[in-house]
Amino acid sequence: MKNRVMLVTIPKAGTYFVYEILKGLGLAESYTHVRYDDKFIGLYHFRFVPKEIHRTSPEIVFYKMTFQDVLDRINPGEFAVGHLPPTPEVKGPLSDSFKIIFLVRDLKHCLVSHMRFMIQSTRIKESEHPWIRISDPKAKFINYLLNYAEPCGPLTQMKQVACWEYVIRNPHPNMEIIKIRHEDLIHSDKSISRQALQSLCDFLQIGRKTDPESILNKALGEKTVTKSEGKSSKYEDYWSPFAEQWFSKNILIGDENINKLMGY
Repeated sequence: MKNRVMLVTIPKAGTYFVYEILKGLGLAESYTHVRYDDKFIGLYHFRFVPKEIHRTSPEIVFYKMTFQDVLDRINPGEFAVGHLPPTPEVKGPLSDSFKIIFLVRDLKHCLVSHMRFMIQSTRIKESEHPWIRISDPKAKFINYLLNYAEPCGPLTQMKQVACWEYVIRNPHPNMEIIKIRHEDLIHSDKSISRQALQSLCDFLQIGRKTDPESILNKALGEKTVTKSEGKSSKYEDYWSPFAEQWFSKNILIGDENINKLMGY
């Protein structure tokens, strides 16, 4: 495959799960996680770094550079990942020379998974956020929403990346883009997960795989950079009437519920 591929994902939508799927489909790794936000533009390069270091201390492998310089480091046939916003500065260069995979997941699950990951990876420090000691999962999650999700930025980032949904509905000229749902890839109905994988194969022009389930199962079994327990979050264990009220209010972009716009 000669195309370059950018996997654009909502945080905690299954970035490195799909990373493993792309490897299984024969795409070459660039070992690159692209960063583009209000604070920094650059890349995390993790080829020679243990997964545990990348998971707990990603700043060690971060290199500041222009977005175009980042893209120039990705060779034909390689793929990279990133929680990229659909700004003109991002869409334009990607439209010129990349196939874009937009990975989505219900933002309720993303928020729960993000809290669990940040605590398990020790990126959230108890000295700064004593609420992580709370044993009741619903009470802990409420404190995460109030004291971290909104003031520290993950909710804003999730909403920004989710705005690729508008691009899906009105693609940029010459853009090659597909939307993949995390829920479809892990669906208990194997015909749905097989179809999701085949749609990805068709988009990437790599033909039909004779054993798609083995690719999915292998990806699910990998201990990736951001998976620490080997099991999916059950958001119902953390959700509460307060969380639902908070979510309904804070998920809006203008008057539009971006989660519903994505189909959730």
